[in-house]
Amino acid sequence: MDGALDVSWTPDFWGKIRNEVRAEQYAAQASAADLELEKLTEQASLAQYYFEVRGQDMLQQILDHTVAADQKALDATQGGTTPVWVTTSRLLRPRRLCSLRKVRLSMWGSLARSTSMPSRCW
Repeated sequence: MDGALDVSWTPDFWGKIRNEVRAEQYAAQASAADLELEKLTEQASLAQYYFEVRGQDMLQQILDHTVAADQKALDATQGGTTPVWVTTSRLLRPRRLCSLRKVRLSMWGSLARSTSMPSRCW
């Protein structure tokens, strides 16, 4: 054989090598725990965002239905002949409600856009 194999051994009287190995094992465990914590945090954020978006979707649906119902009520009060007993304030109230809800609906849309929610939310 041409190559010489050099092997040496030093007794570990004070446990320095053993302690270094243990420290590296603990550091690896800590890194794995940090990774798992980050994964759980991101999963919780995703779940929270999902339910927030679903809630905004439902709120948008409710507002759309409300505006449509108010528009129907307004059309019903303005269509045809108006009985004598219907006062002007009764005719104006559905118009005001419909306008108010349309303004509220547009405010929700601008709020959703300003909070960078996906467009399907508003």
